[in-house]
Amino acid sequence: DDNNPEAKVSFGASTKYLHSNALKTGRFYASFGSLEIYLDQARLCPEGAEIYVDCHFGSIEIYVPNWWRVESNVHASIGAANAGERSVEAAPDAPLLTITGNVSFGAVEVNYI
Repeated sequence: DDNNPEAKVSFGASTKYLHSNALKTGRFYASFGSLEIYLDQARLCPEGAEIYVDCHFGSIEIYVPNWWRVESNVHASIGAANAGERSVEAAPDAPLLTITGNVSFGAVEVNYI
């Protein structure tokens, strides 16, 4: 229940189910581990939200509602950053989630639910 959540995982695995009434920012870190973030029970700030990810030798999976717009600006160095495939196109006025950050020897993936 935070509009500016932060989560870190190192040498392990963690799953976070975030609840927010106006998500503005988020910072998520994975190092030699796996982090799953579920945003399907969160609402974005009307101006949109920005999430920063930092992933090294691990993975971060972000689950978002299918109707959100997602813009991924994640830099991957010997890794992957995938914005995923959606089953329906987001409306132009849908909330915007911007994902920024870095991946090295790992993966960041957005999944639509």
